[in-house]
Amino acid sequence: MGQIGIKLRRRNSDLDLNDLSATGIYRIAEGFVPPPVNLIPNLAEGTSANRWSGADLVTIKGANRRWSFQVNVGGASEAEITNGIRRLDHFLRSGTMDDPVFLHYRASIDASFEPLWGQHGADRRYEIAFGQAAASEAYPLGVTPNQILPECTVELEVKPVAIGKRQKLAHALGGIQEDILGWVDGNSRGTMIPEGTVNEFGNPIFGDATFLNDWVKGTNIDADENRDRKFILFGESSARLTARAGTLNTFVDPLNTVNTNTWTLTGYVRLPDDAVPTSADLELYYVSAQTTTFTQVGDGAWYRMEAQITGINGLQNTGVIVKEDRTVYVDGFQLEEKVYATPLCHGELLGCHWAGDPHNGPSEREEAWVKTVVRSYGCKKSPTISVSNTDLKEACLEETGPILCALLLRNNPISSPLLGRLI
Repeated sequence: MGQIGIKLRRRNSDLDLNDLSATGIYRIAEGFVPPPVNLIPNLAEGTSANRWSGADLVTIKGANRRWSFQVNVGGASEAEITNGIRRLDHFLRSGTMDDPVFLHYRASIDASFEPLWGQHGADRRYEIAFGQAAASEAYPLGVTPNQILPECTVELEVKPVAIGKRQKLAHALGGIQEDILGWVDGNSRGTMIPEGTVNEFGNPIFGDATFLNDWVKGTNIDADENRDRKFILFGESSARLTARAGTLNTFVDPLNTVNTNTWTLTGYVRLPDDAVPTSADLELYYVSAQTTTFTQVGDGAWYRMEAQITGINGLQNTGVIVKEDRTVYVDGFQLEEKVYATPLCHGELLGCHWAGDPHNGPSEREEAWVKTVVRSYGCKKSPTISVSNTDLKEACLEETGPILCALLLRNNPISSPLLGRLI
């Protein structure tokens, strides 16, 4: 099996806990075992009517775990051994939440390097939330004849999982996005690879220093800036709209489509009670109220509104009309020259940019593509990659030499109006 490698590391500083050289101070004692992941199940037992069925597993989450092991500390004198213990304890305590200490473990350091690809032979990194070291019970008796104080205790509290070698999984360009809108379990649904687009709204996520910049509210609309994170989907703000009457109740941005092509208008809405929104609450508006479809976003209470409109050359009021005595939260508006909707584009997103000043003009998204490794040299079988809406992709295996094969994914809007995801 060879010599195991155990080091403490913070920034560019190392402390080798198993240095077998003549000048080594620390050597790991027998009984060192890396800890397993500490998993806490979330079980649902139901109501008191459930008498015999027990509980079912709903989710599992990782939690910090305690970990202790022993280190033999050597030195030429009692002073050197005492200093070695203090140095170890100080190193463990030097970490902070933003700059933690890591314990690096490798089962064998016979090979002095980590692999180019894969995790076999790579370090496992345990992030230390808290650590301390103390002398063993042999300390009051003085140093042993071979100048080693055996089995000094290292006590740690470490994060739930060990981190492997960081590796470049893929190359990407353009407006790729992680599909996390409406998530309730904290798990991403995949990587979205949308096509390029232009969003004509100048302040689509209400990020301008003047909250209502570009927006015009009707006389009977109360429009307030919302900072409650529960009712924010993008950025730092959303708009809370209340209609006090059935007339003069629009909330719009005057936009010019320039041509008479088909355009798609979208926005996101959430009701105060998390109910399902309908046209009785609000509708998208372009010159007049538009037939609006409401689609739930993920598993949450946000819904995307969508309507196709025929453009008019000239400034036209574009936004929403709120029905009398209704209150809604809205966010993330988009008007794009397409016959279908694409993910929201604004200049703060990856691969997107503002045409002018931030939050004060149209924004554009570059076409996205992703190239990812699917097979390494010597592998008999490629990892499984699930791609939804594959007809959207120009996908090919590229032989990049004897080492790796790669899969190139690019959105192809000509063949389908749907959205591509790599999951």
